[in-house]
Amino acid sequence: VQRNTANTSWCYVPAAVDTIATDCVGEHLDLANVVKIHAAQDLSIAYYNGADDKRLGGADWAFPIGSGIYRLCVSGRAGQGLVQTLCFNVAGDNTLDGAPYCGVTYGPQVVSDGCYAPETLPTPTSSSSISNTPS
Repeated sequence: VQRNTANTSWCYVPAAVDTIATDCVGEHLDLANVVKIHAAQDLSIAYYNGADDKRLGGADWAFPIGSGIYRLCVSGRAGQGLVQTLCFNVAGDNTLDGAPYCGVTYGPQVVSDGCYAPETLPTPTSSSSISNTPS
């Protein structure tokens, strides 16, 4: 995790991966819902309530003292251009050591914190048409 180029937000910068994962599996199934919720919102780093997966805040959210289940999801664009997301339970502020975790190769497509640009699709090339006109 590092500051973005404008030094305004904390951003997750993942390493490139060899495998593409689209779902949480095995012991990570309890994180599947928060992964989907995270992918549908507009922050690259967000904390969630573990009871109902409701978003609590972004990277600067003040972690409360006391008990409760809290989840952290971090998304970033890796070297090969894929957005990667990790979600896990956390016991304290600014910790990335939660286990189990769910890692998938998708996430929010557009983020408001400036951590990564939306995916750009190739520009269509113009095609020529052949006309069938009698001579």
